[in-house]
Amino acid sequence: MYSLGGIFKTDKLFSAMDVYKAILEDNEKKCAAFVRTNAKKVLILYRDSKSFIGDLCLRLDKMWHIKDYFPNAILDFNFSFAEQLWLYDGLLRNSPYINKLFSAGLEDCDFSEYDLIIYVDADEMNFLNVLFKRHEQYDSAGKYVPPIFSMTKTIFRVEKVINVRFPLYEDLIATSFDITGELYISGEERDWAEKWLRDRGVNEGDSVVAVLDTASEKHKLLRLPVYFEFLQFLLRGKRVKVLNFDERGIGKEDFYRAWLGSHSDKMIFSKNLPLREALCILSARYMTRIFGPCTGLLHCTSAIYNYYQKRGMSKNDIPIMITYTGNYPVGQDAAGWWRNAPLIDCIMLKSTDKTCCRLVKLSDLPPEEQLRNDSLSCSHYTADHLINFVKTSFQERSASLW
Repeated sequence: MYSLGGIFKTDKLFSAMDVYKAILEDNEKKCAAFVRTNAKKVLILYRDSKSFIGDLCLRLDKMWHIKDYFPNAILDFNFSFAEQLWLYDGLLRNSPYINKLFSAGLEDCDFSEYDLIIYVDADEMNFLNVLFKRHEQYDSAGKYVPPIFSMTKTIFRVEKVINVRFPLYEDLIATSFDITGELYISGEERDWAEKWLRDRGVNEGDSVVAVLDTASEKHKLLRLPVYFEFLQFLLRGKRVKVLNFDERGIGKEDFYRAWLGSHSDKMIFSKNLPLREALCILSARYMTRIFGPCTGLLHCTSAIYNYYQKRGMSKNDIPIMITYTGNYPVGQDAAGWWRNAPLIDCIMLKSTDKTCCRLVKLSDLPPEEQLRNDSLSCSHYTADHLINFVKTSFQERSASLW
């Protein structure tokens, strides 16, 4: 066993591999001696250069139990890439779980104020290299680094993980599976969203139906004729306003008017809103139905209403939420994305023979069938598939608008 102080004073006598080994062995000793009830300040060190909204929402779902696991600690969250501020601020602003949300590169962080680091990075050599450089440049005095535990394998899919160099916190990891995520929207933010809708013509007694029309990949979307036929059905509802997000300000309103004509008069378009404001609007009390593909905003919406339900919101005040899904890449399936979203109706098409198919709901399938990735693509949906499901679903809940 090498003494770190000795290595740094006589580093020429040792190879770089010796130093790496000594850093990891020193960390393992710190981890073994760590007592969770002694932790007063914990840092989540999260590195992911290519996060999508839905992916990150689901990953964070697995992390908020950390706050409960360390009852005497406050929690800081660092995301390393400043250009992703829009995303992390959108999901984490005002979170009751977080003391401070900030962005700093690994090489710029001061770790000495923390009792523990929870590290998430597909390539954990990034952190080990930073620690190596610090110890090359400085004597160990004044450069204390607390115990470092990894949650990488819990957060990222196996095929995304390149290197894991820090130990798992087994007791913590054991509590992180099969939980329904939560996303916090404050009362003030919800009030702002409701005023935003009133300023655009929504009155008491109106029902706002949010229809999402974007996804990370085109194959997740309906064919345009099917989408607009279904949209016309929604717009025929009594006292219905349909909300659509034009998050990039590309002119969706003109496009919709070209398809829908005067029917588009009942639509509300949000234009160029930041992610956080879009999520606030989806939390508004006027929101009664939310429909869309397997996309990030629906994962966020699911988490918003999970939070409200756990804190006593009546089932009647929770919007009916429906996501349509298709065929997933190899190694993925609808259950992997939606089984822990109890408030979402996840639907898909299953082939019955060469010419026919049936629409099914994920939660109605036996467990073994939920894990099969044998759904038809989204291009197979017809407007009748969607209209018939929506009518039946709403009538079963005494919530029909038609």
